[in-house]
Amino acid sequence: MKLVIDIDDEDYKRIQDIPNAFNSLTSRAYSAIRKGTPLPKGHGRLIDADAINIHDVSPAYGMEVYGVTQDDIEYEPTIIEADRGGDSE
Repeated sequence: MKLVIDIDDEDYKRIQDIPNAFNSLTSRAYSAIRKGTPLPKGHGRLIDADAINIHDVSPAYGMEVYGVTQDDIEYEPTIIEADRGGDSE
C-alpha cells in the first residue's frame, strides 16, 4: 500500500537516523518512512495523470484526436491538494 502522510520536518530527520534494530511494527514503520519520498514544498495539485483519456473522437472534426486539454487536467479529481505555503505545517 502507498500512503501519503504529513509529518513534522524534525521528526522526519530524527527517523532517518534510527537504525533497523528490531523487526517490530515500529521499526518497520520507521523504515517505510525513511524510504519514502518527500513531496517538494510548494508543489501543485496532484492528480492521476494516467487516468486522463488522451484518445478521443472530436465531434467538431469527426476524427480521432490524441492529446490533453487544460479542461482535461482541471476536471481530473485531486488526489493531494496543492501546497502553496512552501512551509512545513
